[in-house]
Amino acid sequence: MSTVVQRRLPIGAEPVGGGVHFRVWAPLRKRVEVVIPGSRDILLEREDDGYFSAPAESAGSTGVRRVPH
Repeated sequence: MSTVVQRRLPIGAEPVGGGVHFRVWAPLRKRVEVVIPGSRDILLEREDDGYFSAPAESAGSTGVRRVPH
């Protein structure tokens, strides 16, 4: 179940409430993960309109990358 998050921008990694909210547009993908070195991978939840999103604990300034499937 998706939780509405107040964002300033429609996509990207955005700091929210002591963590980070990730949101990407990938309408042709079935799954999207965010890979944070030294931490667990985050599977983004598919929204109805081609976006994927999920909150995460703070990722700091690590080299985060998106992995579409």
